[in-house]
Amino acid sequence: GAELKNVVFENIFYNCRDNENSTAFDFDTNNREHTIKNVFIRNAFIGNAACAVNMKHKGNLKIDNLCSDNADAKIDVCDGAEVIIDGNKII
Repeated sequence: GAELKNVVFENIFYNCRDNENSTAFDFDTNNREHTIKNVFIRNAFIGNAACAVNMKHKGNLKIDNLCSDNADAKIDVCDGAEVIIDGNKII
């Protein structure tokens, strides 16, 4: 249940089996609000994960160059979260 503030995840290679229902970046492990602030994901390859990012609490997340073998990989975040992917705000 740690707070993530001013953290960079960079040059990540995450792979899983084709039939595995996994999440590459799961930020939903802390049930308190505002525990994600200024978190960056850069240059990440997530293989066949069903979910690229899971974040059910409000916070700031910036993602640059996220690649996946699974074109349907979800980015699942709550309303009120600020998520920017390759410079484009999505929520």
